[in-house]
Amino acid sequence: LSDAFAMAGAGLSDLGTALDLAKACKGDVAYPVVMELADNLASVCKRYRNDKDIYKGLQRIVRETFAPLYESMGWEAKEGREEQVSDATIRQVVIGLMAMAEHEPVIEEAKRRFWSGWDKISPSFLGVCLSTVVKYEGEKGYAEVKKIFQTAPEAVQRTRALVALGASKDPKLQLATLQWATDGKSVRAQDVGYALASVARAGSDVAWDWLQKNLDSLDKTFPGGKAHISLIGNLTPSFNTVDHAEKVKAFIQANKLESRATTRALERMHTLAHQRAREMKALEAYLKAAASASKL
Repeated sequence: LSDAFAMAGAGLSDLGTALDLAKACKGDVAYPVVMELADNLASVCKRYRNDKDIYKGLQRIVRETFAPLYESMGWEAKEGREEQVSDATIRQVVIGLMAMAEHEPVIEEAKRRFWSGWDKISPSFLGVCLSTVVKYEGEKGYAEVKKIFQTAPEAVQRTRALVALGASKDPKLQLATLQWATDGKSVRAQDVGYALASVARAGSDVAWDWLQKNLDSLDKTFPGGKAHISLIGNLTPSFNTVDHAEKVKAFIQANKLESRATTRALERMHTLAHQRAREMKALEAYLKAAASASKL
């Protein structure tokens, strides 16, 4: 399985072949298989996060592949089912992946658990529940999770809430998180990156536009150094075209931000752009055929 995705990534085989192999693992409960499957499918989804039609097709593959495992394991150990040592980890990974794939039963259960009392949620599922509420419950959910960040007694709870606040689908709330997290008083400087990186995963264009307009003010958020330069890479994780890379390069040069961090960011964008150009046409055809087959 890992070899199939590695060969596809190197251009030595078709990504569709790797995805077929992934789908053939549907229902497999072996820990190494589940982890390898989840890691590779999540990586491919991340690579095409900005290509909406392709991303939706990949989400469908994730749902179809992991639905049997989710249905058999659920959120809690089931009475009469012998639990293995690795089951807790598998359950956490599967639920997180299915939330990313927008599997409706996972979304509804995550919201139900949150509104039933967030402090009763297992630490394993707190992050996915908070992020789900921010994504799908609008300003009301956003405000509730923000309260958790401000009042939760444990550091890990506050960190989960901070990451979740960047997960909104609403560009206005994404921008609000960027501004709030960098106001110099609401979030500790060493924690700001959690919120910014989360916004970038949910809305990379919003994050990039904000960075260009606020680069100078970030000196106040990260005093005494050039730590904010690393944000150029952290806020562009889904940039996967040559056009993206050229725009970022022009910004770096115009602001004299050349560094190892920005060089790595540009190299990553060019790598993703070349990989996307190589895979795109065949992947679109594969996903179209897969969608047609699933309707039969």
